[in-house]
Amino acid sequence: MLSKFGRHVAVGRVGVHNMDMDGAQLVGRVAAVLRAVSSAMPAGAGTTAVADATGLARPTAHRILSSLAADGFVDRGDSRW
Repeated sequence: MLSKFGRHVAVGRVGVHNMDMDGAQLVGRVAAVLRAVSSAMPAGAGTTAVADATGLARPTAHRILSSLAADGFVDRGDSRW
């Protein structure tokens, strides 16, 4: 979908998100988050641990984890993913 400014945006469950980030960069970040969570199994990992393991800012890691959880790719329980 194009916004009124001619930029591509995605309309999701949470709202409208700007899609200026390069797709390959996004896929790389998602893959890094999934690797960080899977390597912490079975105990799981907190958001800060995932951010530290991936080099992402904590809010960025949290947004990616929340999106993955909304789509069923990760579970959340007792402050761990």
